[in-house]
Amino acid sequence: MTEASSMQPQITDIYLVGLRTDGRSEVPNFYTFLLEQDQELQPLLLEDQVILFTHIELAPQAFALADIPVQFRRPLSLENVYLIDAARTLHLLAYHDEDNEQVIANFLDWCARTLTALGIPLPPAFDVLADLGKHVDQYRVYGDFLSKEPYRRERAIDGVRWCLGTIFSLARILTKE
Repeated sequence: MTEASSMQPQITDIYLVGLRTDGRSEVPNFYTFLLEQDQELQPLLLEDQVILFTHIELAPQAFALADIPVQFRRPLSLENVYLIDAARTLHLLAYHDEDNEQVIANFLDWCARTLTALGIPLPPAFDVLADLGKHVDQYRVYGDFLSKEPYRRERAIDGVRWCLGTIFSLARILTKE
């Protein structure tokens, strides 16, 4: 997708991530990038903040802010967005027992990568998210897993909200004027 300067740790791939937080919207409300470095995916960071932006056209400014020179080989568009659907994750956890599209797994993976890069551990109250992440990586049906303990479903929902709140509270958000 892009070429990066050798001044930074070797970036082998860059993935445009769209984060949908508004269930009334069909498109992402925020964007960011995952950078593949040393075979690990890392979020685009500036110091101890994840860089988010509200419009795809702001991608060059996001990289400039992170002091990473890039040159896009093709235009960025919604067609090449890796969707992280927070709104649908919350809906699935609240009202369903099955996720055939791995929406929950993708969301939890992105949160884990982002929180780890920020150096923020998951509070023990939300350990259910780590267990749920392992479960939904293997199985599409998660209802029985959530009903094994009282309030497990509610703690998972609260954990998702905590992840979003924590990431957004430590985000540098670029927007159009």
